[in-house]
Amino acid sequence: MPTQSRENDKHCAVPRDVVGETGKVLWVLMGTVAIVLLIARANVANLLLMRADGRQHELGIRAALGAGITASIRTSRSRALIRRATAQDTTGRFRTRE
Repeated sequence: MPTQSRENDKHCAVPRDVVGETGKVLWVLMGTVAIVLLIARANVANLLLMRADGRQHELGIRAALGAGITASIRTSRSRALIRRATAQDTTGRFRTRE
């Protein structure tokens, strides 16, 4: 192994003989994965904002129709409990599969 490549291996996290010539391809792949994850985070944030906006609209309509704050809180809590139970049931099913 020439001395110049040994000097470059000191600065590299993975030795060049392990990665070989696929180093640039791995960097492109890692960049692509990072972009996809960034897009996924933006989509989740958008979905959460839309859900909150829908809830605010629903609460405004309920208040206009005369529903009290207790009824709105009760409805919100029951929906949250149903959502949580459904999520736990789904995760339990995935965990028990072999």
